[in-house]
Parts: sequence; C-alpha cells; structure tokens
Amino acid sequence: MLWQDGRPLTSSDAAYTIEYLKNHQLPRYYDSVRDVENIETPDAQTLIVTMNSTSYWHLHNIGGLPLFPRHVLEQVKDWRSWKPSQTWLDKEKKLTQLMGSGPFIFREYRPGEYVHLTKNPLFWLLNNR
Repeated sequence: MLWQDGRPLTSSDAAYTIEYLKNHQLPRYYDSVRDVENIETPDAQTLIVTMNSTSYWHLHNIGGLPLFPRHVLEQVKDWRSWKPSQTWLDKEKKLTQLMGSGPFIFREYRPGEYVHLTKNPLFWLLNNR
C-alpha cells in the first residue's frame, strides 16, 4: 500500500500515529489509545499492539483510528498549535492538499460548486484497473 505521494504506507506509520495520539492526548482519540502499553513493528506490514487491559473494544478502537503518514505527522510537534487550515488552505480558503491511501486523489475544491477527485493509480485494491 502507498500513500498518495507514492511513499509506502507501513506499520511504522500506524505505530507513530497511535503513539502520537496517545502522547498528545487528543480528546477525540484518547479513549481509543489510552490502554496501549506497547507497540511493535517487526516488519513493514506487521503491527503488534499490546494493551494493559482486556476488552473486546480494543480491536474496534485501534482498528477505527485514522492513520497519518509518519513523514507528515512528525512535523506536527504540538497539535494544539498546529493549524491545518493554514497548512492545507491557500489565502482564498481553498483546500489545496489532503493525504490518504484511498482510491481517489484530491485535486481541487470549490466551495458550493464541486470537489475534483481523480483515480489513485497507486490504490492497492484496484490493481490499476
């Protein structure tokens, strides 16, 4: 799997996202990560998360987290002062950038008019069809 910028999406991205969400105690996600005791990434495709308690909700909570590219999230030292609107919006308040690994790539957004998406040729599920 690849991020839309062509970099590999790895277990390191997932581990860093979980650690970031826990260490920074983001209110929206903290309940999902507060019981994380340890994270291991033995290879690029394997993520092992050890919890400090037992609950059938852990798989649901961890599996439902958004993933962020490590190379992007590493630049966000303090989420309280991070202003994604200044990072991803131009002066006219037009969304100019999104990062993902899904089937579509964000190209342009005109409020009240349209969102322009194109096929992501790197999307793993489509096999470039």
